[in-house]
Amino acid sequence: MPKVRTHYDNLKVARDAPPEVIRAAYKSLSQKYHPDRNPGDPKASRTMTIINAAYRVLSDPDLRRKHDEWIRKVEAEPPAKPRPTTRPAAKRPSRPLTPKTPAPQAPLFKSNDKIVNHLRRYGWVYLFLVLVECLLIATMLLS
Repeated sequence: MPKVRTHYDNLKVARDAPPEVIRAAYKSLSQKYHPDRNPGDPKASRTMTIINAAYRVLSDPDLRRKHDEWIRKVEAEPPAKPRPTTRPAAKRPSRPLTPKTPAPQAPLFKSNDKIVNHLRRYGWVYLFLVLVECLLIATMLLS
């Protein structure tokens, strides 16, 4: 029987708890972990999300019944087989691996002038800005 983390565990109540106890547990936990009461705590909002989801399920009789059925189904399943702790030995390649060297590429024309290199690299940005400016001027003239 595997141990399952349930909404009952999230609200820290028994599985046969009446609605009044569930509501009281929700109220006390939500006051304790509310993000407004815990500023700067990144876990506070995550904890509140879990508490709200648990209360939403356990306060609705239909959702609670479905949740109880799910718990029974999961706990009735046989435990999963444990994974082997040792890995099988890796197969060695039949031939030694040689690192592939990339094909030599023709270097881009490099200039000693920084402005020329900058325009070659970012020229498209300037063209785009000029195009946008032209479109803005055209729309102002047409309107």
